[in-house]
Amino acid sequence: MNPNLYIRYIPVDGSTEIPMGQLARSLEGFEQVFLEIAKLSKIKGEMSVYAAGSERGSVLIPTIIQIITSGLPFADVNPFLNFLKVADPTRYKGALEFLGTGHRTLNDYFAKNPLDQATLETLLGLFVGYLIGHSRGIKRNIGSPEIVSRVPVAYVRPLRKLIHEGRYKKAFSPLIDDTVDSIEIGSQPKSVLAVVNDETLEEYLEDKEIILPQFQDGKEVRLKAELVSLQSSNGEHLGIKIHDSTRIVLMAYPIVDTTTDEYIDYYKKHILINAAVIRGSMYKKPKLKLLSIKLEQEQLPSHELGQ
Repeated sequence: MNPNLYIRYIPVDGSTEIPMGQLARSLEGFEQVFLEIAKLSKIKGEMSVYAAGSERGSVLIPTIIQIITSGLPFADVNPFLNFLKVADPTRYKGALEFLGTGHRTLNDYFAKNPLDQATLETLLGLFVGYLIGHSRGIKRNIGSPEIVSRVPVAYVRPLRKLIHEGRYKKAFSPLIDDTVDSIEIGSQPKSVLAVVNDETLEEYLEDKEIILPQFQDGKEVRLKAELVSLQSSNGEHLGIKIHDSTRIVLMAYPIVDTTTDEYIDYYKKHILINAAVIRGSMYKKPKLKLLSIKLEQEQLPSHELGQ
């Protein structure tokens, strides 16, 4: 079986690595999303999703949405035409013209235009990828002419439901956790049907998924926290656990002209920090740029870095 969809993860800071657990969680989320959108096609048969392997370095995951059918793949004309309108507009025009002439049926169409399984699976991959891309705007403008022109009416509310029920959250978790800069879905390794990044992430998540709304980009914050990690590979940064109700861990960049080695004395200790907020999306964890740091109980200026 040949892949009919590809998921490409674009890591941050030029890295080519994504934590295995996070990648597994994302792929599990994509499996659910792909199946739910594929079922909107109303193709008769059993559907399943497989990862066909990955390409080293590119973090490209070839994916197979398999469909096992017997007899005609569609029971009615309208679901078939809606499917083609999304997956293959050229084929859609031909089918619409053929089925609109006389009293022709789906049996007549498929007798003259056979659709083998490989072609059907290729079209199904296009269908799923295009609908993910076309879902932009559905969250807030479900009935807009722009949406209706891109997406058959039969699909609009089910696609909105996927967003409302949080189906994309797991699939896009590497982006939310700032492990990757973007995620692309395509029908071929170099084709792109949908791109999710800082700019478009909010189109797929409900407003309740906004993370730490009080952390506005560029704002300076003073926080009680704990230093929980020191990272010197793939760019130096620190892991800062915020001491509030969320207990969330944020990535923080060292103070200018310092390295992570200079923060060992603060490791696993309660600290007070001043930092500038860096964020490209309210739906992703913000990052911090440290301005100063000291032990929470420390009063002596000789034990303070920054300011």
